[in-house]
Amino acid sequence: MEIIGYIAVINLLCWGICFAFVLAMRMPIYHPIFLYLIYHFLGYVIRPINIYLIGRSLLWNTIGLTPSDGTLWLTCLNINCALLAAVILPALVEPRNLRQLRIPPTRLVITDKVRFFAALIVLVALGLYSTHVAYGTAGIDSVQSVVVQVVASGGAGRVGGSGSVWGFAEFFPAALLILILAYGVTPPMAAGIGAFVLLRILVGAQRLSFVIVVLSALTIGLMRRGRRSFAMKTIIIGVCLILVFDVVGSDRLAARKMLTGDTSISEIVDRYQKSRAVGAGTSDFQEFDVSSAIYELVPERTGFNWGTQYLRLLVWPIPRAIWPDKPTTTQRINLLKYGNFFALTWSLHADLYSIFGFPSLVGGMFMVGLFLYRFHHRVTWTASPKLFASYWIFNGYISTLFRDGGVPMAYFFGFSFVAVYILVTAGKIRMARIQAPAANTGSVRSGTVGSVA
Repeated sequence: MEIIGYIAVINLLCWGICFAFVLAMRMPIYHPIFLYLIYHFLGYVIRPINIYLIGRSLLWNTIGLTPSDGTLWLTCLNINCALLAAVILPALVEPRNLRQLRIPPTRLVITDKVRFFAALIVLVALGLYSTHVAYGTAGIDSVQSVVVQVVASGGAGRVGGSGSVWGFAEFFPAALLILILAYGVTPPMAAGIGAFVLLRILVGAQRLSFVIVVLSALTIGLMRRGRRSFAMKTIIIGVCLILVFDVVGSDRLAARKMLTGDTSISEIVDRYQKSRAVGAGTSDFQEFDVSSAIYELVPERTGFNWGTQYLRLLVWPIPRAIWPDKPTTTQRINLLKYGNFFALTWSLHADLYSIFGFPSLVGGMFMVGLFLYRFHHRVTWTASPKLFASYWIFNGYISTLFRDGGVPMAYFFGFSFVAVYILVTAGKIRMARIQAPAANTGSVRSGTVGSVA
């Protein structure tokens, strides 16, 4: 594992260059590029360091495949070129996206509260129904109430029900974020967020969605106060919560088992120490492990995907009532032939590389980075409440993009945007600038958005 130590140092140096760049540009922490840097740091800098220190990767043992030294060096080259292509290169190509990085303090104003809250009640009811269908009758032996089958990509596909119905659960985060953008985190809002978090903990699935809400609430608070970064005490508390989540999240059914008396907190901690504690808090950030395992196989043993995985975007919207035998995946690579890749996410890096190698990886990450810069720049001056709300929801789901790729991201964000469109239209929502303290106010185009709040 000595080679992992050298790779970790190289990864840290490349990440440090990009981090110094965003600091020099005074990029706010809620900028999607900054969020990508945080994700990359955990999965591709801290994780190799962790592997080097403990001397092994439990994920490689689980898969039954250990990458060769050549593959590890290839992984190092790929992820660092992808990092530079996403962070530095788009900024050099279009420097105009760096002119104004801080979003002026803004809130949403609900003009028609009656129609807004009527629509909100309907969306929440659909979300509860979706959650009940997917998870409500699972018991303590399974997370889901629906049938799960192995798909060719190595993941798990839910069958025996409608994906459209399951997607209604994504109305919850979208509705909460609209309320946060309108009212801030007031005591009633804090109670609503707490209830949502408890619901997700109880069902033991889609836990990312409550992380989305909490993270978005914090970053929206920064924007509303005209700040660029969190206070140090907030960062320390956040790191501690991540470590706690790593322990509690080691058993998705822990809450149900505790309610039925089938487990206790001490038993959860004991199981964590025996199984996942060796990961030193990075067991949920094994991006380096997964990517290197896939690079070991693609393309020498599997060939390339040639973009077939994205055909799923065309297949997904077709109801099973029309196409009963609709496939759960469309990509040509089946990793299950080469190891236990069941339910493992690919990471965006490996997904892009699988199309046709290094050119698709670097070119794809450049396009992703360019989109993120342009999206943020557009939102800085937008007068559209739909676009403004969509930005914060997109940022909340952004880890899905980097971890799972563009196809799942399109699914989750698509359903969330439906909720945004309905709520903004029903409530006749408009945008209003918040008068920030003199020290924090920045240049804001006059007449761009509604009145000063």
